[in-house]
Amino acid sequence: MVSIFQKLSHLRYNKKAQSKPLFLGSALPFSFRAIESDGVAFSCIDRIATTVAGLSFGVYWVNSGKKAENHPLFETLKEPNIDETGFFFRYQIVLDYFYKGNIFLYIYRDEKGTCTNLFRLNPSDVLVDRDEMNRKQFHYNGKTYDSTQILHIPSRFGYDTLKGKSIFDVCKSCFDTNAKLDGWTDSSFNNGINSRLVIDISEKFPNATEEQMLALRERYIQTYGGAENAYKPIVKTNNVKFETLQNAMADNRSQELSENRNYQMKVISMLFGVPFELLSGENGGLDIEKLTTLYSQNAILPIVQQLEESFQKLLPIDQRGRYCVKFNYNSLLRTSLAAKIDALVKEVNNGLLSVNEARAKLENGLPEIEAGDWHYRPASLLPILDELEKSLGAGAKLKQSELDSQIDETASEQKNAEAQGLGSAILQ
Repeated sequence: MVSIFQKLSHLRYNKKAQSKPLFLGSALPFSFRAIESDGVAFSCIDRIATTVAGLSFGVYWVNSGKKAENHPLFETLKEPNIDETGFFFRYQIVLDYFYKGNIFLYIYRDEKGTCTNLFRLNPSDVLVDRDEMNRKQFHYNGKTYDSTQILHIPSRFGYDTLKGKSIFDVCKSCFDTNAKLDGWTDSSFNNGINSRLVIDISEKFPNATEEQMLALRERYIQTYGGAENAYKPIVKTNNVKFETLQNAMADNRSQELSENRNYQMKVISMLFGVPFELLSGENGGLDIEKLTTLYSQNAILPIVQQLEESFQKLLPIDQRGRYCVKFNYNSLLRTSLAAKIDALVKEVNNGLLSVNEARAKLENGLPEIEAGDWHYRPASLLPILDELEKSLGAGAKLKQSELDSQIDETASEQKNAEAQGLGSAILQ
């Protein structure tokens, strides 16, 4: 039985991870304008950031496609620094990407020039310009850095050759419209979207002045108005009558408000590439596999590809042909259990996966088993190898040669027999 300590020994951590250097200063957190003003946008960004942060990520061999776990950058990407886990680090940079339109990472290198730590910088505190050679330079905390010291990943939503633009700046009108719609919703509920209350004081105060009626109305609004006072009971006297004035447009207004809210949610989810059905919980006739495919292609794939190509720059130039940095999408695919098991069985039977690899892909994963790393193929199939083709070709030629010899012998025997028969006929 494999002990827990043996399992933990297989986990690799960055032995050179350290805390943020003092010369970088302490990056104060910046406020996200959309967190409080747009819940739909926050839900989309949180979903995307959580997905990207949870994907398997590392350095791979280009030729074999296997993880290069001994590469020093592999450990750095797994644990960028000692203060942040890999998940939290990737989650934060995705927030920077959407909210600020830029990701700035300080690259800390050891004495050999190897990247051993990555530290996120507050995008609001980084100034970017170009030097006399038209090369980017970054000003942060009173110091100037170049592209070998700071990795800059601008957003795809807009780029002015210096800094990227956030999705909230590029699509400002859409988010402003949604904010106005939120304000209209609050106002509608605070003022009673379906009805209005009439206070009849003609019997109690028949000679009330306009100032007195106004004071009474303001007092009622302060005491009973608004969503925060909705639960308070109204105190009624015999001489004051309360009536409800139904709004003829109430139902239409409620329906219009609901339609506008749903439409705006769909527009915002479309901007982020997140299927509306994932936010609303309604599948809309699509199964989970199709929804996941749409989500991965429209929301995850664009940002992941940009992160992969950007982190590729952390590799030395002479190693970029042998190594690559990439995410593993296998954990993102969601199918029914029966369909997933059927697909895994086919992959194992055709040699695409080993038994242990298939067990790891199941929900929550299953532990490895003995002799589970072998790959299998159907007995009727043979691998495509030059040596095997030559061997099979030689065998086929030999069989053909033997068959030709048998045919020649048979034909010769037939000719001899015919000749003997003809000779016998002549003699007779």
